[in-house]
Amino acid sequence: MSMVSIAPSQQRDEACQAIRHLGTNALPLIFHWFRAKHSPIDKLLNLGRVRWPSGLKQLSSGERRMAAITAFGQLGATAKPLLPEMIPLLNDPSYAAFAVPAVQGIGLQGGEQILALTNAFKLRYFVTDMHVLAALGSHGAKAAGAIPLIIEKLDAPSYAVRASAAVAAARVGAPAEKVVPLIERNLSGTNRLREGVLAQGQADEMNLWSLGEYGPRAKTALMIISNFVSDPDPGVSQTAQSALIKIAPTNHKTPNPLP
Repeated sequence: MSMVSIAPSQQRDEACQAIRHLGTNALPLIFHWFRAKHSPIDKLLNLGRVRWPSGLKQLSSGERRMAAITAFGQLGATAKPLLPEMIPLLNDPSYAAFAVPAVQGIGLQGGEQILALTNAFKLRYFVTDMHVLAALGSHGAKAAGAIPLIIEKLDAPSYAVRASAAVAAARVGAPAEKVVPLIERNLSGTNRLREGVLAQGQADEMNLWSLGEYGPRAKTALMIISNFVSDPDPGVSQTAQSALIKIAPTNHKTPNPLP
């Protein structure tokens, strides 16, 4: 199970698939790792890794717990009884990044559990912010209580987080009068900080898609969206055209398919 924590992505994916296959048979080991306590050996391991970076394969207690958190997420609803223990980890800087996808994989129930995802915003780490925003958006209107925090993320330093917030805002039903002007500003090219997680075209597509989801309520954005119709990136161009049709269907006809 150590592969869940430290292996390269392909091996990690294979390990996760094996855990899903084992199902409840994997629970005793996962429980044991999940409840791993910090020990003096952890400090020795850290010191040893500084001296022998590739020579020590034993996992620290924290790494075992991270692997267990990920494994519970792979088990899905089977691990639902663990949710009361998992949700507080969204508040823990050491484990929140692992807990967000894990609790999503297990399955959150009710507004209170869904809103608990926002505790991970305290990490102030852009990748975790993106995961939280994607998770909130997946719950649609059930995550409406998080709208103020989602709108705040439209002002985040990272353009990738701002684009993720735009999608989440559209999916949970955040008010157009507050969201649309912020997305317009973000599309205008100001305050862009490249993080290396999303290509700029991907972020533009996300922002344009979000404006399209608001339909006629985003009519103030028609001019800026039009600027992207001739974008050299086909995905951006097509998303811009689709957004225009959704916002002003009488002014923009669906393009004819190519022969």
